[in-house]
Amino acid sequence: MGATYAVDVREGRIVATQSPLAPPEPSAPFEFPVDLPRQSLRHMVGHTAAPIELAVADFLSRQVQTPSAPAGERCRSRLESYVVTVVPEPDGVMLVRFDVDDEACPPPGPPELVEGRKILPPAFVTTYAVDLRTLRILGINLTTRQRLVE
Repeated sequence: MGATYAVDVREGRIVATQSPLAPPEPSAPFEFPVDLPRQSLRHMVGHTAAPIELAVADFLSRQVQTPSAPAGERCRSRLESYVVTVVPEPDGVMLVRFDVDDEACPPPGPPELVEGRKILPPAFVTTYAVDLRTLRILGINLTTRQRLVE
């Protein structure tokens, strides 16, 4: 009794559902493929979506957005400004990493010149560890990533 969902990752919403139990939604102009491509198919156990949503909700709630904030700060308050990586660990923990996408959210200000190399301010990378069984955030790790200009 499987179901297939078409999810818009930019808007974070389901655009169409294909299920033997649910009638097709006429408002969703989406054509489901007959066979899903095996090379890009990733099996996810049904209960793994909830930890990802939990991490996303907590992460975005910490990104303060004020109308008077500079454009760079306003950019960082949107999910589409991040590269989100999800790694299931064998011990029932899901790691969800948020790394700012430099193309979607360019760093503010000109680069500094250090030893002949142009260096931008570091980017913050936030990683959540979420327990799959209890749906609790076990920890949040904040690291930095150095950005260089080519």
